[in-house]
Amino acid sequence: MSEPRSEHAAGDGEDAAPPAGPAIPPSDALFTVLDSSASSVVAVTASGTINYVNHSGLDAFGYTLDELLGQPVEVLIPAPHARHHAGLREGYVADARPRAMGSGLELAARRKDGTTFPVEISLTPVPTPEGTWTIAGVVDISARRAAEERVGTMSRAHLALAELNAEILRARTPEDLYTHVCRVIAAASPRVATWVATPDDADGLRVASRVGDIGPIGKGGLDPLHAIPPLLSVLADSFPWFCADIGAEVSGPWADWAGREGITAAVALPVRRISGVAAVLVVQAPNRTLLEEDLVSVLITMAENVSFALDRLDSQAQLQLIDAQRVDLLNRLVAAQEDERARIAADVHDHSIQSLAAIDLRLGLLRTRIAAAAPELTDSVDALQVALSDVTGGLRHLLFELEVPDPGVTLTDQVRDALAYVFLDDSVATSIRVENGANPALGATQADADLPPVTRGHAIRICKEALTNVRRHAQASHVVIAIRPDPDGVEIAVIDDGVGPSGDVATLRSAQGHRGLDGMRDRAQVVGGWCRLERDEGLTTLRYWLPRGTDPSPAG
Repeated sequence: MSEPRSEHAAGDGEDAAPPAGPAIPPSDALFTVLDSSASSVVAVTASGTINYVNHSGLDAFGYTLDELLGQPVEVLIPAPHARHHAGLREGYVADARPRAMGSGLELAARRKDGTTFPVEISLTPVPTPEGTWTIAGVVDISARRAAEERVGTMSRAHLALAELNAEILRARTPEDLYTHVCRVIAAASPRVATWVATPDDADGLRVASRVGDIGPIGKGGLDPLHAIPPLLSVLADSFPWFCADIGAEVSGPWADWAGREGITAAVALPVRRISGVAAVLVVQAPNRTLLEEDLVSVLITMAENVSFALDRLDSQAQLQLIDAQRVDLLNRLVAAQEDERARIAADVHDHSIQSLAAIDLRLGLLRTRIAAAAPELTDSVDALQVALSDVTGGLRHLLFELEVPDPGVTLTDQVRDALAYVFLDDSVATSIRVENGANPALGATQADADLPPVTRGHAIRICKEALTNVRRHAQASHVVIAIRPDPDGVEIAVIDDGVGPSGDVATLRSAQGHRGLDGMRDRAQVVGGWCRLERDEGLTTLRYWLPRGTDPSPAG
């Protein structure tokens, strides 16, 4: 083997070329090309000894020429792989041909200081009198890998943003939102840690949610506000905090921990409500790529979307409060109506009907005397008795409408009694059926179709009002009541084939001065149910559903 030299020979009469590596026997012209290459080039003998390195290679690996010449090529290979390299090298020499090294594998090279960088390597065999030498072209692809990683990070970040937006729609509490945003950021960038801090009662901050290791703060023994002072300005002024060097901007236990763990960058973003900053979203990472403009823009958008979601939750809470107040007022109204109904029913039964019954009895006695003394007046007395009977019948129907539902009688039995009473004197055909909500063909028992006593009372009131409306206005020939229980409640449908209402039944309201339809809807809503009017194929249906849940305030 030729002795390594610090420069290769120049032709006669020519200036010597600048030294780069030892002369390799094949051709001085070859070295002129290799010395000017922007890529690193290393020439290795068949035994694995470095015999040439160009200027780019010396710069990339951090060695001087004298430090590399004569060394085994394994000094340029990361330690975990160096021990296996000799066998691979011998295999290549046995079948030497131009090709890429480690096709499909992620290759790395080692610098003098022990750090590594990703590379692509091409191998070219060169025959020499001393055996086959290999010229390795080494390309540092760190910039390309960083760009690929950045593209991947941004792609994951945008996917995470889309996922967060979907999670926001399902969130029911601020804590849900904080958990979701931490989880999706961590999933998009596995090397970062994310946490959300919210104000506590002592003018400090507490960690409301986190994903990843955030050091002593995550152990609950350190106040984030005092451990990381810039968070105070985020909380007070609603301005983001971008930190590219934690060690230079923050001191204390958290900063010391970050330094030991290699955490160098952090971002703190305000999460706002209409009333002010509600939380601080903190993202920390081991490198400054966290602060690249595009990624920060995505993080800012995430914080803004969480802010919008908090406003939505606040609006929902306010609407729920207003709705609860409305339901409470309806409860009070219904309870007052029931009390008044009970009082009127008692008065009608104890006074009016009893008095009318006594009058009817006296008229009967009087008719007997008139028939004997003045027969021509009996027709007038009969007319009075008919009128009195009509008034009494009307009052008895009023009592039917006013009576308090019996808590000891099932829903189905009370509905059946109401149907029979309303159409007792009519030629209307009536029927009632109890269906299985999951499979109507199977049917259901009365117990399945029952409701708690108070809710049952509301169901009976609605049913009576619906049946009375059909009797008075529909001119129906057939009325059916279908009771369909399900696991959460009971649906009741009052169906008739009579003259239905005109216009859009979905938006139909009670006539002025009447509360029939609106009252039925209010009753259903009071107990957490619904009521609607339907018209289809010549049939009109008053359909309502009431839940089996805890009874509201009493209906009677």
